[in-house]
Amino acid sequence: MRKFDFKKSYEEIEIAGEFYKVSLKDEDRKKYSEQLKKFYDLVNKVNVVDPDEIAIDAALKLEEEFKEITLETLDVLFGDQSGQELYAASDEQTEELIPIVFAVAEIINERRQEKLGKYTKKKKVK
Repeated sequence: MRKFDFKKSYEEIEIAGEFYKVSLKDEDRKKYSEQLKKFYDLVNKVNVVDPDEIAIDAALKLEEEFKEITLETLDVLFGDQSGQELYAASDEQTEELIPIVFAVAEIINERRQEKLGKYTKKKKVK
């Protein structure tokens, strides 16, 4: 007889002494995928900017957009107002929040790969 147990449908993450839950339910994963795409698109946009070539106004606008998307992403991942809470806890440093988004995206992907990898590994042919 085979026995199957289900893992909990969320992961808990501790950030600055507070605990946050990331839901791993299918519907929530869809929201995460959409929001993380926006976040990654902006990261790519920022990475190609030449700091010596960008105008001050454009740099400030990009910085504000990056802050907004980062806080919005945290709200999607952890629930409404989480972005502002974490922003305040980070002493209003967007750069401190970026690793959190990347880490949560990694957790979500690892959870899926953990299951899929077990069943999709190539079998060696003798």
